[in-house]
Amino acid sequence: MKRLFCLLVLSGFLALPFMSEASNNTFDSHFGKGFNYYKKKNFKLAIEEFDRAIKIDPKIAKSYYYTGYAKYKRKDFKGALQDFNQAYSLDLDYAPTKKKGGL
Repeated sequence: MKRLFCLLVLSGFLALPFMSEASNNTFDSHFGKGFNYYKKKNFKLAIEEFDRAIKIDPKIAKSYYYTGYAKYKRKDFKGALQDFNQAYSLDLDYAPTKKKGGL
């Protein structure tokens, strides 16, 4: 019995690195990392993390929206426009807004 218990405990410890890696490969994990990079103005790494989040769940508009802003900050205006349009197509809350008094 003691031997079985030790074997179970040991197998649990061996599985920990794999469990933590799997939990880090989620939409929220990648989006959170991307958002942190974005706040630190590291737009290249932000885009990479947002892209990873998009691969996990391509139907969440906010990842395209923030990718668009990060691309905009890097002066990739064409790429930014594509991402903004994709965010808008997924969720109308991401519609372009007009400023008061005209365009």
